[in-house]
Amino acid sequence: MLKISNAAENNMQQKIVCDRNAAGNNIRKMGWDGMLLEVENLTKKYPGNHGIEGLNLTVSEGEVVALLGPNGAGKTTAMKAMMGFFPVDTGRVSYKGISITDNPQTTKNEIGMMIGDPSPYLYLTAYQYLKLYQKLYFDITDEDINAVLAVTGLADRKDSRIKTFSTGMKQRIYLARILLTKPKLILLDEPFSGMDIEGRDQLVQLFKRIIEKYNTGMIISSHLIHDIEGITSGVCIISSGKWLTTDTVEEIRGSYPTIEKYYLDTISKTKGRRNENEQADYFFGG
Repeated sequence: MLKISNAAENNMQQKIVCDRNAAGNNIRKMGWDGMLLEVENLTKKYPGNHGIEGLNLTVSEGEVVALLGPNGAGKTTAMKAMMGFFPVDTGRVSYKGISITDNPQTTKNEIGMMIGDPSPYLYLTAYQYLKLYQKLYFDITDEDINAVLAVTGLADRKDSRIKTFSTGMKQRIYLARILLTKPKLILLDEPFSGMDIEGRDQLVQLFKRIIEKYNTGMIISSHLIHDIEGITSGVCIISSGKWLTTDTVEEIRGSYPTIEKYYLDTISKTKGRRNENEQADYFFGG
């Protein structure tokens, strides 16, 4: 096992805190109006017409934007492109007015991400897992750890090994880890995958608590709108690697009885003629 000296560990901690402070200072100098993320015409294409093309959306404090599309639509690529995981072909992404596209490291400490299958250290207890991050971010206190355990509903399981957790509980401990750094924006890629009805409901309630407590903005990707319909304030639809539309829930409900109908109508305009049953099967996996 790799050993890190106390001096090296302290230097690492100091660098992380300095990076976080520098990012915060840069953001404060820019000034901002509450909008956290702005994505403009973002495109990243791969051979075979895969990727994402022309993505546009915005997220403000306390808002949840649902990134909707069928499996394979390009949602994961879109999220990674937004966060500067790789160079993009065209477009711009800014966080509080600072370009993530040009400076992906500048804003990373204010943004939390759960992209792909979260893999906490299964042999650790929930508390031990969170203590690991206290070593990297030495401004995290024991009180912070206890607070995120309480918010995520895991305080009574803090001494249980993560390997004994259900899928939903593993998602929650991973979210607890994200909350330790007090992000203003969180991106969640298909967070309900593999969860039962009870687990999905518990996760939705957790999202509500996070928004209420921290005023966090969120982007949540899903192919099932009913999972997050009760908390989303905006909807962005992509299909076959292309951005189709972004609207507020208020705008949608002015023209459609449900967000599901809005989604199906939007998809049908780009997929050609389908009857309603075929569209429902396509969206809901029937």
